[in-house]
Amino acid sequence: MPHLRARHGLGLFQNLSSFSPIVGVFGHRQVGKTTFAEKQGKSYRTFDSKSVRESAEHDPEQFIADLGPMPAVIDECQMVPELFSELKEYVRTHKKPGQLILTGSVRFSSRRAIRESLTGRLASLELLPFCLTEIVGLPRARLVLKLIQDSRLSPLLEGELTSQELKRRTRAIDDYLTCGGLPGLFAMRNPRLRAEKLRDQVDLILGRDLQLVHSTTLPFLQIGEFVRELSRGELMPLRSSTLRKLTRVTEGTQKKLLEALEAVFMVRLLPIEGYRRGISVIFEDQLERAYLLQEKADPELSFEALVWRNMRASFNYETGLHWETFQFLEKAGRRRVPFAFRTPEGSLAVLPILDSTPSLETLRSAREFLARYNRSLALIVTRGQAGTEIMDSRILKVPAERILFE
Repeated sequence: MPHLRARHGLGLFQNLSSFSPIVGVFGHRQVGKTTFAEKQGKSYRTFDSKSVRESAEHDPEQFIADLGPMPAVIDECQMVPELFSELKEYVRTHKKPGQLILTGSVRFSSRRAIRESLTGRLASLELLPFCLTEIVGLPRARLVLKLIQDSRLSPLLEGELTSQELKRRTRAIDDYLTCGGLPGLFAMRNPRLRAEKLRDQVDLILGRDLQLVHSTTLPFLQIGEFVRELSRGELMPLRSSTLRKLTRVTEGTQKKLLEALEAVFMVRLLPIEGYRRGISVIFEDQLERAYLLQEKADPELSFEALVWRNMRASFNYETGLHWETFQFLEKAGRRRVPFAFRTPEGSLAVLPILDSTPSLETLRSAREFLARYNRSLALIVTRGQAGTEIMDSRILKVPAERILFE
């Protein structure tokens, strides 16, 4: 079954459980948190159940005492903030690692009661939508990490894919562009049923989860139109004045909504560096963005987003790695790096293209980035190409069929 695939986050989860009494597993709705947590726990309670929720609200101390064998899973924990002061007291006297697994569809840090009670007492794992290697059953891709860590490029890029393997991986990328990576959705082949499930999911996120973070009085339809406009401008600089004209949402409310949408895992905000400051928005899942867009997507922007969604998994699940992602614009926005990754070892600009040969403008954007950042490398990612090419000492052209799978 699709949702039972092995998850790349398991190693990081086990590491966190070895030293923290509470481990939080959080992420987008339907990302597989419950399935993942149940496989690691020995007992399970969910606050989606009204009776379970009421017992925790009525007597949090007794609720914890009655959890059952450890590690115990508490699913959708953000729904009962009253529980967290009691959890704080519990782990003060019960310090053994790996006792409790909390799951949530809202970032714990976005809810004050959780943040204030569990700061320093909880280690967190963000479970992402499936990446390509999870879907096809391969180990997590680590080539992108090696490129940042190792200045010897040639040994990392030797060899070419066989025509059969290239076709297999290209087909997986095509499927991902259409179906995304949410368990229970990406393998659903009936478009009508998939759209109905997506509608219910989006309605739940915008109608309930969002209110847990930002109690807004905006009508539901206006929030939906705001999110739809964000989907139209994915990976482009966000322009608040234009958004206000299109959605009638003020700049101040836009900021709060964006923070809330990131807190419920619908979008990720990428800071912009270079000639201007600002942010761009990228949606957590390929299919969900396509559903919201309700029009034909720009193929190159869709490919850029696919590369980001899959490449970030390499960073997200690496134990002990400090990393961040951002967008780079220069020369009044004419030079554009859709996204980059930064670690203590250096920075990596990523420029996905649909053509087999990069344009002069793409190369200029890469060189602008390299001139700005020390210890940096530029990666031009193509589609359907078997071979790799070192274009100069710091610019590499690599097929997505390698960098996203190896």
